[in-house]
Parts: sequence; structure tokens; C-alpha cells
Amino acid sequence: MDLLYYDANGHDRRLEPDEVSSVALTESSLLWLNGEAEDLASLKPTAPLSKALACAARVPDNVRVYQEFYHLAIPVLPPSGEAISAQLVLLVGDHWLVSMGPPDATDFADLISRDVGETMKGNLSGTTLAAALLAEHFGRFHQHISAIDAEIDKVEQRTLTGKEGRSTLSVLTVLRRRTARMRGVLSDLRPIVTSLIRPDFLPEMTAEDREHLRHLEASFEKLSDEIVRLRETVVGSFELYATQIAQNTNRLLKALTILTLGIGLIGAGAGIMGMNFKLDWFDHGVSAFVPVVVTMAALFLVTVILALDAYRRD
Repeated sequence: MDLLYYDANGHDRRLEPDEVSSVALTESSLLWLNGEAEDLASLKPTAPLSKALACAARVPDNVRVYQEFYHLAIPVLPPSGEAISAQLVLLVGDHWLVSMGPPDATDFADLISRDVGETMKGNLSGTTLAAALLAEHFGRFHQHISAIDAEIDKVEQRTLTGKEGRSTLSVLTVLRRRTARMRGVLSDLRPIVTSLIRPDFLPEMTAEDREHLRHLEASFEKLSDEIVRLRETVVGSFELYATQIAQNTNRLLKALTILTLGIGLIGAGAGIMGMNFKLDWFDHGVSAFVPVVVTMAALFLVTVILALDAYRRD
């Protein structure tokens, strides 16, 4: 649990749980309570934070506006990218913010550790900090996109060099599933982002806060375009893999056709030799048998060489 108090005219500090009830919120201060719901429920803050925490259990489908704060729950992608998306609940006031959810959803250790010494975050509003948290989660999407792009490059390199192996299809399947998961999270997030930038959302909101939300919406649209591009890249990798498999199959069939033709010629020769007619050449015994076998072996060897050459040449 992180209990952070930012004071632009004083000192930024971490609070102890018993200090939350006595902290003073001013125009130059910002209070951020971040952690799991069970831990935050044990705090005893003053109004309106106490009222906000009481409403936290009723998770809204979209943004719900109260008199002194607004409440929303957003789907977020865990750092692992493999688990089912978690949910981050935000309770946003003028000079305070409560973010709660499972550890994956409230993992803002990197964001918190970036501040060294005193900051001017106390001049920020709760809405601006909420936009920063959403932007942090958007950055997590970009990290996963970069990781998937790197995996796709490796898969395509192996495919083009003929070293796709049995694991290529399973790797592409995993990448496709991860991409679909990110698309699903963004799809659930879109109505919330749309609600935040509506003209009738908090008419009293400052122009600065509204501008931050517009930038957040623009970042969301860019992220959506990146996900669409990533999906097309994964699909293209599937098509490349299928094309390479089809080409390898054609090469193998051509080689097998040549090999079958050669074996057929050998079989035809053996069949002719076995026909019920009499030739003087048959009376030579071993001296006639050996050349026939050598000829068949040579023909078979030539056939194998031609088949291998046809396979490699394509």
C-alpha cells in the first residue's frame, strides 16, 4: 500500500495509515492512496475520502459522477501480459486520488520511484494524476507490443531460412492470443475514455485538466492503431509460415515424383527381365546378372541425385 502526500509548498512524504485522517488538503497539495481494497478499507480518512471508499465496492460499468468525486473502473493489462486482465478502480477528487485493485493493477512502483527529492506534484489535480496512471498503463501495452514484434521478427527469420521447426506454429498461436487479449482490454477501455472527454463530463473541470484528458484520448487512439497493426503483423506471419510450408511441400512432392519415376523404371526393367521368353543372354548366369543389378543401382542413384537436386533448387 502506498500513501503519498505531495505538497508543492512543503515536503512530499509517505504517510503512515494513522496520518491519513489528519492530513490537510489544500490548493497546493495532492493525496494519493494506492493499494488493495482490503488495505485501503482499513483507513479512516475524513470526508469526502471516507464516502468515496464506501462507494468503492460498487464497481460501475462506466464513469459514475458524485457530488465531490467521480468513480470508474478500468481494465488493465498485468505486467506479465499472460494473465487475465485485472481491474483498476479509481476514485478521483479535486486534490486526491484513490487507486485500488489487485497487485498487478496497482503496480506503480516505477512511476513512484521516478520522483527523487521534492516535486511540484502538489499543484496537480486528482484528474491529472488519474490521466498519468492511465498513461502509465498505456506504456505497459507498448512494452508488450515491442516484445511481440521482437518475437515475430525471430519467427519470420526462422521461417525464411527454412528453420521454422515444429514450435513455430505454437509460438504464433501464443502471440495471436496475447494480441487478442490486448485488443479485448482496449475494447473494454474505449467507452470509459470516451466518457472522460465528453463535453458534459464535469462542466466545472478546468481547461488544463480537460486538455490532459484530450491528450490521453489521443494516446489511446494511437495505441489502438498500434494494436491493429500488430494484429495484421501476426496474421501476416501466419500467412508467411503457411506459404513456406506449402512451398516445402511442393518441393518434397517434386522430389518424390522424380524418385517414383526412377523406381518405376527399375521395376519396369525388372519386369521385362522376368517375362517368360528365352534370350541367349540369360544363359550367361552371374556374368549377366551382375551388370543388370549394377545398372539398376546406378539408375536408382541417379534418380536420388536428381530428386535431391530438384528439392534443393526450389
